Amino acid sequence: SWIILTMAFIPSLLIAAVARYAVKQTDKTLPLTLFATALMPYILISIMSAGQDLPIHLLMGFTLAFNLLCAFFVYVYRNGKPLLAALCGSTLLQLIQTAQLQAGEAQAFIYWTLGIFFCFAAYPFFFKKRFLDDTAAWICSALSGVVASLLIYVTMRSYFVIAHPGLLPLGFALLYAAAVYKTVSWQPLTEGIQRTRLALLGGVTLFFVTLVFPLELSKAWLTAAWALEGAALVYLNRFLHHPGLTRTGFALLLIVFVRLVLNPEINSYYPVENKIFNWYLYVFGLAGAMSLLAAHWWQPKEESRFRAWLKAVGGILLFLLMNIEIASYFSVGGKLSFDIFGSFNSAIAYTVGWTLFGAACLLLGANNKSIYTKRTGIILIALALLKLFFSDIWALGG
Repeated sequence: SWIILTMAFIPSLLIAAVARYAVKQTDKTLPLTLFATALMPYILISIMSAGQDLPIHLLMGFTLAFNLLCAFFVYVYRNGKPLLAALCGSTLLQLIQTAQLQAGEAQAFIYWTLGIFFCFAAYPFFFKKRFLDDTAAWICSALSGVVASLLIYVTMRSYFVIAHPGLLPLGFALLYAAAVYKTVSWQPLTEGIQRTRLALLGGVTLFFVTLVFPLELSKAWLTAAWALEGAALVYLNRFLHHPGLTRTGFALLLIVFVRLVLNPEINSYYPVENKIFNWYLYVFGLAGAMSLLAAHWWQPKEESRFRAWLKAVGGILLFLLMNIEIASYFSVGGKLSFDIFGSFNSAIAYTVGWTLFGAACLLLGANNKSIYTKRTGIILIALALLKLFFSDIWALGG
C-alpha cells in the first residue's frame, strides 16, 4: 500500500509546477515553494518506511527516481533550489536505510550512495550553460560529497574491517581536486559566481585532504579534521578573497575549542599510555597551532576582532595542553589527575609551567605590541608567584 501512496504522491510535483503559473509567485516566495514541493515526496516515503524492513533496492531506487524527477524540474525552471531539497530528502532516506541495514546489504548500500552522489555532484557540470551562475546547484555539488563520504565511512566501519580508512577521503579529494582544476579556467574571479564556486569546491577538497591523516590515526579524528579544515579555509581565502571561507573556518575552530574545553568526558576517552607523547599532545597541540596559524593567515587584516579571538583560542588551548601534560607525567593508573596543590614535585611543576608560559606571553606581547597578551603574561606570572609563596613553599618541611 505504501508503494501505491508513494506513486500517487509523485503528481504533487506536477501540480506544484502548474501552480507556479496559476498563482503569482514573487522572487522571495518562489524558491521556498520549489524547495517545499521537492521535499514533500521524501518526507512521505520516510514516514511510511520508518520501522519497516524494506528491501534496500526498493527504497534506494525510489530515492534515485525522485532525485532524477527533481533534476528534471530544476532543468526546466533553471532554478537549483529543488536540488537542495532533493539532497536533504535523499540524505534522510539514506539515514533511515542505515538504521535498518542488514550485513548482506552493506555493499549494495555503498554502491547506491555513490550513484546518488554522482547525480548531485556532476549535475551542474553536465548542464554547465544553464547552471553556470546558480549557487544552489554548486552548493549541492559540493555538499553531496561530504554526505556520501560520511555515510560510506559509517557503513564500512560497521560491517567491514578497514585497514586504511584514509583512502576513502583521499579518493573524494582527488575527485574534487579534478573538479577545481576543470572549473578554475571557466571565468575570472571577478565574474559571475566563479569565486563562490571555487570556494565551495576548493573548501570541500581541503576537507577531504585534512580528513586523511586523522582517519589513519583514528583517535579524535573528527576534532583534528575540523581544526585542519578551519585553518585551511582561512588560508584559501588569501587567494579567493571570499568572506564565507573565513567565517566557516572561524566557526570550525570555535567548535573545536568548545569540543575540547567544555567537554567533561575529554579525560576519559583514551587511557594515558605515554606520559608525554600521548593523544592530548596530538589533538590539543594541533588545535592550538591551527588557531594561531589561522590568526596569522587571516585576510583582511582589518578584521582584528576575529584574529584576536583566534589568538585567544590558540593560547588557551596551548595553556591547557601544558597543564594536561604535567598532569599526565605525574598521574598513575592511566587516568589524568591534576595535583596542583598536592605533592611538592607536581605542584612546583605547575608553578614553573605557569611562569614560563607567562614569560612567553610577555615576550610575544612586547614583540607584537599587544596589550592583552602582555596582561595575560603578567597575570600568569603573578598567579605563579602567589601559588609559590602561599602553597608550594609550605610543602617543604625544612
